[in-house]
Amino acid sequence: MTTDPQADTGTVQNISDAIHENLDKVSRFAQREDEKRTAAHRAIERVRVFFGEPAFYRAFCAQACQKHDAA
Repeated sequence: MTTDPQADTGTVQNISDAIHENLDKVSRFAQREDEKRTAAHRAIERVRVFFGEPAFYRAFCAQACQKHDAA
């Protein structure tokens, strides 16, 4: 059983084109959604990201332990 390599290449190209098209659509959607965010929403996200950082959590826990040990 032999397959035509030219047919396989065309199929791969079609799939590749479809993937790129979908990625472009997702990228445009994400950009539109990002443009809808207000300045307040972006500020809240920055604060949320900061407080979600492991370094902040470790510093917070270390500070809490220091205060607990001093008391």
